[in-house]
Amino acid sequence: MHLATHKFGGLKFGGFNGSWRYKPRGNFLYEQDEVEKLLEFFPPVDVFVAHNSPDQVHQWDNSVHAGFKAFNAYIERAKPQFFIHGHQHMNAESFVGETRLVGVFGQRWIQLPGSH
Repeated sequence: MHLATHKFGGLKFGGFNGSWRYKPRGNFLYEQDEVEKLLEFFPPVDVFVAHNSPDQVHQWDNSVHAGFKAFNAYIERAKPQFFIHGHQHMNAESFVGETRLVGVFGQRWIQLPGSH
């Protein structure tokens, strides 16, 4: 779903792969400003799925597990119903405005609107 949208079950999904560039080499590593530019015109979705978390959300350190500030801006602008992420090695839930943020470690069942 990286930088793409898909409709399923009456919901619009979108997403972003990877985490911030915490090491010099590797796949799917991004600088904060790269993510900002890539999401600048990304359309609103109902459910946003990402590897990394937003900045300071479910974040337990400021190095390897730092979140993306661009995700915070996207949530503020697009107001997805759900923002689902991994990377933080914890199951956690919180809200930013009306957006339900769900951190997943391993696997979780999440009841989405209209799903059974």
